[in-house]
Amino acid sequence: MKRLIHFFLDNARLNYTILIFLIFMGISSYIKIPKEVFPIVAENQIVVRGSYVGANAASLNSFAVTEIENELESVVGIKEIESTIRSGSFSIVLYLEDSYEPNDLINDVKDAISVVRSSLPSDMDEPTASVVKRTMSLLTIALTGDYEKELLDISKDLKTEIFKFNHINEIQISGDSDLQIDIYLDEEKLNAYGINSKSLISQIQNLSYIYPVASIEQKGNYVYVNTTDKKLVDNFWENSLIEVDSKKLYLSDLATIKIHYPKEDTIARVNGKSSITLNIYKDEQANVIELSKEVQKYLQEFKKNHKNINIEVIHDDAKPIKERLNTVISNISFGLVLVGLSMFVLISPRISVVVVLGIPFSFIIGVITFYYAGYSLSMLSLLAVLIMIGIIVDDAIVVSENIQRYLDEGKSIKDAVYKGTIEMLPPVLVASLTTVFAFLPMLYLSGRLGSFISIIPIVVSILIVASLIESFLFLPIHAKHMLKPKEKMLNWAPVYKFYEKILHLLIHNKFIFIGTFVIVVPLATFFMATSMRFQFFPNMDSDRITLSVKFDESKSLEDSSQIAKSFEKLLLDNKKELNLKTLQNRVGLFSSLSGDSESIENAFTMSLMLEDFKENNWIQNYLQPIFTFSFDFEQKEKTRIKKSFEIQKEVQTLIEPLLKKFDVTDKTLTTTRIGIVRTDLEFKISSKDSNLIQESILKLKEELAKIDGVVDISDNAELGKYEYKYKINNYGESLGLTESYIANALNSYFMERDQTKAVSIDGLVDVKTQLLTKDNLDSFKNFQLPLEDGRFVELSKVIDFTITKDFETLEKENSKIIKTVYANVELEKITSSEALVKIKPALTELEKSGVEIILGGEFEQNEQLKDELSIAVMISIFLIFIVLLINFPSFRISFIIISVIPFSLIGALLGHLVMGLNIMMPSLIGMLGLAGVVINDGIIMLDFIKNTKTKEEFYSRAKLRIRPILITSITTLLGLSTLIFYPSGQGVVLQPLAISLGFGLLWGTILNLIYLPALYAVLFKLKD
Repeated sequence: MKRLIHFFLDNARLNYTILIFLIFMGISSYIKIPKEVFPIVAENQIVVRGSYVGANAASLNSFAVTEIENELESVVGIKEIESTIRSGSFSIVLYLEDSYEPNDLINDVKDAISVVRSSLPSDMDEPTASVVKRTMSLLTIALTGDYEKELLDISKDLKTEIFKFNHINEIQISGDSDLQIDIYLDEEKLNAYGINSKSLISQIQNLSYIYPVASIEQKGNYVYVNTTDKKLVDNFWENSLIEVDSKKLYLSDLATIKIHYPKEDTIARVNGKSSITLNIYKDEQANVIELSKEVQKYLQEFKKNHKNINIEVIHDDAKPIKERLNTVISNISFGLVLVGLSMFVLISPRISVVVVLGIPFSFIIGVITFYYAGYSLSMLSLLAVLIMIGIIVDDAIVVSENIQRYLDEGKSIKDAVYKGTIEMLPPVLVASLTTVFAFLPMLYLSGRLGSFISIIPIVVSILIVASLIESFLFLPIHAKHMLKPKEKMLNWAPVYKFYEKILHLLIHNKFIFIGTFVIVVPLATFFMATSMRFQFFPNMDSDRITLSVKFDESKSLEDSSQIAKSFEKLLLDNKKELNLKTLQNRVGLFSSLSGDSESIENAFTMSLMLEDFKENNWIQNYLQPIFTFSFDFEQKEKTRIKKSFEIQKEVQTLIEPLLKKFDVTDKTLTTTRIGIVRTDLEFKISSKDSNLIQESILKLKEELAKIDGVVDISDNAELGKYEYKYKINNYGESLGLTESYIANALNSYFMERDQTKAVSIDGLVDVKTQLLTKDNLDSFKNFQLPLEDGRFVELSKVIDFTITKDFETLEKENSKIIKTVYANVELEKITSSEALVKIKPALTELEKSGVEIILGGEFEQNEQLKDELSIAVMISIFLIFIVLLINFPSFRISFIIISVIPFSLIGALLGHLVMGLNIMMPSLIGMLGLAGVVINDGIIMLDFIKNTKTKEEFYSRAKLRIRPILITSITTLLGLSTLIFYPSGQGVVLQPLAISLGFGLLWGTILNLIYLPALYAVLFKLKD
């Protein structure tokens, strides 16, 4: 390393050439690197999906899902299996072990499904398995117009064109439908003509054939033979002649034919107008800002060719990302200015320039490494950079200050630079390694929590390495060309003198001081830690509020749509008061409190997109417009001054009368939450007795409602539709009827069954049949069932019904059926931990009744954090201790330095009290990182006083370290100050982390200057 430093110092031209090259590489990397608000938080997953029309959740579970789950349990590498079963469909999510990639297991999963295929119904499509894609929202585009078919065609064309852009991962269309041919059979006419219903279906199936018929390879005349494709007109089907039981009839004699685009799934509206909405998603590699620009640029051209259609971007995810990136970059720039000014005042102008020059180069090296390592630039990574400003500058300060000291002692510029740099290599390297080893064990955190937080230790490690490269390879050449001996500097003599007096007092009373210190500080730390409240993540302002409403199952899609219009009108009438920018509604979709969505007719989900929030602090008002060169001091586009949670409460008050008027059965009103916990409280209830589950849920919800501050109480245990289970009676058996025969006779009339296909220019078109009176129960019971001998019998005469009602949806975890109660808390009244303490007696009583209750939500993540963070702390302390032993081959010195870590925690706790914040998950991460940062100054101090034998020598050497220790601490605090005192937007996520580091370091500076020398004097007897 010494040779490398010497080489770079002697080759100035090479040095500056490399720096210029790095600048261009850094600019290029910054432009190309993907940018997003938060990194994609997702575990490795494979999803299995299947469907069987007409089957309820319980039936699907018994004949399909359980069989598949049993077979999947034999696949090595699957950590957990979660199944969600709804009427007619199911999905099985496979969570993989961290050491397995989805592409490695996908074939094994498909093989397992193939094994089960033979036991599934013969007319059921084989379930599919696919790797879960990691996607992030990019744009939401709404199309409105007067002609439905034109809108549908244009939306599909637009989808096709946008899919051609690189990195577009998925496009979901809401409000669209596929062309369909519906044949509504009239039961009265069937009975009047005496038509055998089974034979009729067979004739309809034969009306359309879409596959090749012949290939004639006659010499000179090669011919393909196929059927006509002119079947998409009513006349073809109405005039089709069919023969059933020797009776020749036109299909129109027995049925009504409709060729249309049925809106059976969802109805979409934007600001009260019918629309088709395209939700566009990108992959992990995309630069969201650039990709959004490209798509919107194409959209402008697309609009020119479709002027009769209104095409509008109603949500652009690039805009808030760009805003947030600008905010963080402004904070970083301001942090750099503060650090530079502090060094200008506290050391010297020349040293401040040398140090500040190095900071951008450290960031440039970091950005290059980030880009080529495949990482994205997110709010978390940039906030981690903001946190590191003051920390990475410490290396440069210590090296520069040491070079200046040798210059002032009379060394030549070359010798001063070389010796000053080399001398600081061991302590700076050790200090850097301790910082890295404090943050790096965070990578031990697993699951979604680990994925969310992993970017922080990666950023820290990369920037620390970049700082070392800058401080020992590039900084020396700057110092050689800029530093001068005897430069006018701030007079530190009074500080030295004052500090020396303190040292004299401490050493004279060292035993009393240390004895008092080791008793009082731990007790105070324990008292504060046990009395403070805990929450997982801080609250964050959001630009979107989601309202989801569910009615009783009797409501059709059209009924739900009409009711939803009342809600739309009410909200749009109060658009100004609510700071509402856009109101997007999807009828036929319900989003639960847990974040899961289901497509049902009796529900709607509204997205209330709010105006941009106007931050009211001097950084946003005055500094950001300068640092971003926008000079928009008035923030004209930002009109909202109310927080999203305030607007959420106003919406709740507004819609309350409508919720009562329309007998709403379930409702969720939520804003975007930070991170990985969907709900504050989550209780997973399991039992083989479904009635006991329902009773337990009702009791639990009653007890939760009694706790002040617990809100949004809901569950996923809603019962589904009535199920009529039939059994053939004695009369039916005497007629030779079987369950299979009856099922085949009924399903084409009462299940909207696909019978054949037609062809359009857009692809295949389903031809479906159903009875005109399909949804009439009397019509079902009175249906004339054809017998093999040509006679008919009324259905109700040959079967008996048993009426049951099962859960609408089944959720399973590792083959066990789970029902969940969800709730949130109002943090100004109670935390989730406090709510759990209050509800614990009720949980104990319920468990005695025979149900199993598993705590999820924030509690589940807290338990994971507690276990894994404990191990991470032990790993961190061990690695730091090993590094200290390598540099200081003494257990006593290493112990002195590392003892600062537990005593520094009280500073972090005090910081949260001063700022009025609860302890949070980022706070704990900050305390772990503090372990490496707080001892850096201690390393510098011990490195200078470790060989002192006398008190005089001890005083003279110890006081020389107060300047670099104070300067490095001050610059670190200034770098953190904007995030501590002026967090905005997503910056609140890491504010607790910055508080732990900042206030912990402030107290740690006192420890390193007072406690550490006193402890050294106790353990190493100094001579008078």
